[in-house]
Amino acid sequence: MRRLTAYEIAGNPDDVIATHAGPDANGKYYGCITRGEQEKYRMLISTGPLFDTPESAEAAMQRTIAAVTEWAKNDLEDPRNLLVNILTKEEGPVIRSIVEAAKA
Repeated sequence: MRRLTAYEIAGNPDDVIATHAGPDANGKYYGCITRGEQEKYRMLISTGPLFDTPESAEAAMQRTIAAVTEWAKNDLEDPRNLLVNILTKEEGPVIRSIVEAAKA
């Protein structure tokens, strides 16, 4: 998983969904993490057909969301994180204004 995907999951707790797909031809289910309605259910993470039930697929994806959120929190608190250092120094406001302008 890319760091940006982890930040997207952790930063959008009200617009991230743990779900499933399947079953496949062997009766197995895929785990999926998508964005919600705001982002048109765009896929963020999917597994192969690993799960015996839809419930087990969704539970595994919920655990993944929790683990990714905890990882992102710790990563953002790490003083060696170059991204945080850039965004919190004098370049930060400039970068944020560019990102906001690109969203518009």
